[in-house]
Amino acid sequence: MWAKNAGHYSLALKLCKEYPSALSADAVAAIGERYLIQLTSEEPTDFALAAKLCPELLGDDVERWDQWVTLFFAMHQVRLQ
Repeated sequence: MWAKNAGHYSLALKLCKEYPSALSADAVAAIGERYLIQLTSEEPTDFALAAKLCPELLGDDVERWDQWVTLFFAMHQVRLQ
């Protein structure tokens, strides 16, 4: 998929939603993971968008949730009230 190869993960995810049979669930998860990495590591970062996308991209994968929550804490992006 050209969008994924060009680093256009947002577009790649949109296309995955439009054509759900085009890629395996593992491939879609990998695109989502790369998008979260892009949002949290490339300037300008967008932790708010990454956090908003986590439920959709991580689903019920406890191990991946743990990884991302740990990253958000490490980057001081968790606000406790």
